[in-house]
Amino acid sequence: MAESAERTGFGSSAEIRALADAFPHIVWLSSAEGALEWFNRRWYDYTGLTHEETLEKFGSEWTGVIHADDARHLLESWRESLVTGRVFDVEARLRGADGAFRWFLVRSAPVVDEAGRPAQWLGTCTDIDDRKRAEAHTRFLAGATDALGASLDIDTTLRELTRLAVPEIADFCAVFLLQRDGSLQLASVAHDDPAEAVFAEQYLRRYPMRDRSASADVARTGKSLLVARVPEEALERAARDQGHMDDMRRLDVRSIATVALVGRTRIYGILQLVTRRPGRVLSQVDVRVAETLAARAANAIENARLYEQLQFTAKAGEAFAESLSLQTTMQSVLDIVVPGMADWAVVDLFDEQDRVRIAAMVHADPSMAPVVERLVGASTAKPELEPIISAALKTPRTQINARIEPAVFASMVLPQYRELIVALEPRSSIIVPLRSRGRPLGALVAYWSTTPRVYGDEDVPMFEEIARRAAVAIENAQLYERERYVAGAFQRAALPISLPAVPGLRFDSVYVAAQNETQIGGDWYDAVRLPDGRIVLSIGDVSGSGLEAAVIMAAMRQVLRGVANVYADPATMIDAADRTLKAEHPDRIVTAFAAVYDPIARTIAYANAGHPRPIVRSASGTIEELPVSGLPLGLRERGEARTEVAAVAEDSLFLLYTDGLTESTRDPLEGEARLHAALADPAIAGAREPAQAVFDAVLAEGTHDDVVLFTVRVVGDGANLKRWSFDARDVATGRAVRGEFAAALETHGVRDDDLFAAEVIFGELLGNVVRHAPGPIEIVVEWDPERAPVLHVLDRGPGFVLAPRLPSDVLAERGRGLFIVWSLAEELNVTKRPDGGAHARAVFAVRRTSARAD
Repeated sequence: MAESAERTGFGSSAEIRALADAFPHIVWLSSAEGALEWFNRRWYDYTGLTHEETLEKFGSEWTGVIHADDARHLLESWRESLVTGRVFDVEARLRGADGAFRWFLVRSAPVVDEAGRPAQWLGTCTDIDDRKRAEAHTRFLAGATDALGASLDIDTTLRELTRLAVPEIADFCAVFLLQRDGSLQLASVAHDDPAEAVFAEQYLRRYPMRDRSASADVARTGKSLLVARVPEEALERAARDQGHMDDMRRLDVRSIATVALVGRTRIYGILQLVTRRPGRVLSQVDVRVAETLAARAANAIENARLYEQLQFTAKAGEAFAESLSLQTTMQSVLDIVVPGMADWAVVDLFDEQDRVRIAAMVHADPSMAPVVERLVGASTAKPELEPIISAALKTPRTQINARIEPAVFASMVLPQYRELIVALEPRSSIIVPLRSRGRPLGALVAYWSTTPRVYGDEDVPMFEEIARRAAVAIENAQLYERERYVAGAFQRAALPISLPAVPGLRFDSVYVAAQNETQIGGDWYDAVRLPDGRIVLSIGDVSGSGLEAAVIMAAMRQVLRGVANVYADPATMIDAADRTLKAEHPDRIVTAFAAVYDPIARTIAYANAGHPRPIVRSASGTIEELPVSGLPLGLRERGEARTEVAAVAEDSLFLLYTDGLTESTRDPLEGEARLHAALADPAIAGAREPAQAVFDAVLAEGTHDDVVLFTVRVVGDGANLKRWSFDARDVATGRAVRGEFAAALETHGVRDDDLFAAEVIFGELLGNVVRHAPGPIEIVVEWDPERAPVLHVLDRGPGFVLAPRLPSDVLAERGRGLFIVWSLAEELNVTKRPDGGAHARAVFAVRRTSARAD
């Protein structure tokens, strides 16, 4: 061994060995073949082995010190490293001098000779036991919380508690519950050896825990007790006789910890943990884990006991969670109380004037329904008693009126209700304030009418538990209904009241809120007609729900609209909405689709932000999805949006929708298949209201989410269009068209001064084409009696986008014509045509004479 060390230079120097001995980690050397040769002092301190014992037990097979469950993996990895020369890196448990195993990170790297071949391996063992235990305990407790909360049966909970503790923390575990007389009664036992489990339980029942034992002190004080190593003399002191001693020796207790089951209001018992395997010693870390486990078990026991005692808490929990409707929630509360705990009961709530009103009422006798109906919604107390009653209900104290005279009780209410109160025969009552987050809401009041049943102090815990849960549910329902009302009103105000009437287009829409009671969502759709005749379409879905989602929805819709009125480019609209969302609501995500339909050019320009693809059905029945891409708003990079343009054929049907349409079935693929099948059906696609027809076909069973469907059908050019097509270089034809254009406007009653401006606009746009894009030209005048006329000039030149500003050289010819048009027109924009050329749109600022007006 020494000769090998000297060949490599490791281990030959006393200084190097001394340095290795100073390391807090174990350091070791092996030969190139893997035979262990040298360890630093830390190894011998930890294992308690001599050098000779180490080589004998450890050798080249790593046996004797490595945990049996880790040995195979470690050995295979070590052999692989010896063959490949790669670094050896394994986590394994090593046995210590006390027989206990701890986790170590075992690493080794080759030490090469002058020829570059491994001559030795230098390794370390780093103690990672605390980290591994912490990781294991974290995983264990996370799973334990779910497991302990899975049942409301006490016996099941206790069995689960002992099952979780063995073998994770101990080899043997028992739970004792504290009885009313202060004694501890065995409730559950678990043992890692099934053959010994029965004996362990028999032992604990044969020798019940003494009241003055150390474990009993834990139950009284809540302070944990750890005996890391149980000495022989402790067994001798505890033995009641020789038979008891023999049984204790069979249990083979090595280490024991006792922790209290501490609940919210009391200590329920103790959890006792025992180790019996050599080398397994309980530590303070184990105690802390056991305390956490016991606390969670105590909480589960407390809930289970409360549920058992009340015999209705499970029903209460389900009933309160079933609905966010205030009336349904109050009805659920009263259904729990009546008839098992009262003959009749009411929920009193404070109204906006701070008066107490009967908000809900239930009577066990169905014949009393007319009385109940008359009292619900009433404030029955005399005016002079209202402040007293209000003040009493605002205190957190439960009040019991053990015995009531119905006539005396009736004298305290308004005359019109006295006969009803006498008919109810209140004999005993309990009044429990309903408070949530410190705010008084009202009271739960229960009555017995049948004698000799009366309320007493023993009823208070049950009713207070009901009231506590009920108050939270009622407040949540109140807040929900208030927010739903506000959000719903806001959403209705934000969505379009009606869709624009556009010649050549037919719109249809469906907005359906979720049929369950989730909050108002942030779905929207929109269609607006620009002054130049183009149609801006948008649809989107805001993540989340409630008033904030409705506010964001309105903001996104208005941003898209506002940008479109300045610059109707879908990519620009999407980018503006994205920047607005990031600035004002950076934690939200919105999907959106924006499009601009040009009825003159028969094209649709669009951009998408993570929204479901719009579907187009052609006149022949072909179904295609628009090729769209892009991340949702809030997740995209600036400038990511691109405007795509597609041609639109006559009798095409566009369907825009939110994902509630396809995801409501919980299977998006099935939802999409249904959607495509519905659009493929000529009867559905050709229906007068296609959006409604598609909705009925896809979601016949209803929806769990808000759903928007928005359809646009192209049925033709529409009326009130006049077109001219000619060569821009044909001067004579140009003059003739200009005359016909002026005559058309004059026919429609345009005043002379506005007519002059319109002719100038016509001339400048035509002249611009002659100068810069000579060749085929199409001129279209769009006239709508309710709107200003629009002049469209379409050419086949290089195409450009208008920047409406005065040229730097005001005397230059270039650019001045368009500036003149921009100045005279109500609105002017020029965009490139997708198939080449430019499309200029000029909206005239005209007034019609009354004599010529349509």
